[in-house]
Amino acid sequence: MRNARRAGLDLVTQASLTDQALYGQYRGEHALSALLLRLDLTTGEAEVVDAGSPTLWRVRSTVTERIELDRQLPLGMFEDTVYAPQRLRLLRGDRLVFVAHGTGEPTAGDGHEAPDAPVARALTGARRRKGADVPRTVVRALRGTPRSAPDAVLVLCLDWRGHKTGTPGQGRHGGPTPTAPAFP
Repeated sequence: MRNARRAGLDLVTQASLTDQALYGQYRGEHALSALLLRLDLTTGEAEVVDAGSPTLWRVRSTVTERIELDRQLPLGMFEDTVYAPQRLRLLRGDRLVFVAHGTGEPTAGDGHEAPDAPVARALTGARRRKGADVPRTVVRALRGTPRSAPDAVLVLCLDWRGHKTGTPGQGRHGGPTPTAPAFP
């Protein structure tokens, strides 16, 4: 996947190549749930491939909502899976949060609330925290619910700040404006 990304291939091709490599190695015995996201730093337009992924949440101003994506098969589950991209538009100040519990889906706090309710409450409670503090805050909140979260919880936070005045995509010294951590 890294080589495909570095070669500038589109997200669907990256998903397809990864799917083929995993299937070729494990013949469907070990699939990988993933959410691939490519964010255009100048416009806030995101292209997303949901391959059996964790849940995706958006915090925009005072609204916390789960982003419903068309969930596709995990990478490496079947030979020659065809993936389709989806589009998402971020506005300045939006926060995206990826949440995975054990098998990928959150569990209900008790028999009377929706499965997403504990996650929504945790994200709303963490709304004013710095992006780096959100994962720890959300995991602590989920573990404190009546039916505590499974041991395996993954939370990743991406704050989209948009562009300040000046040329889009350029920082103070003419280079790209850092808005999210870069992964090799």
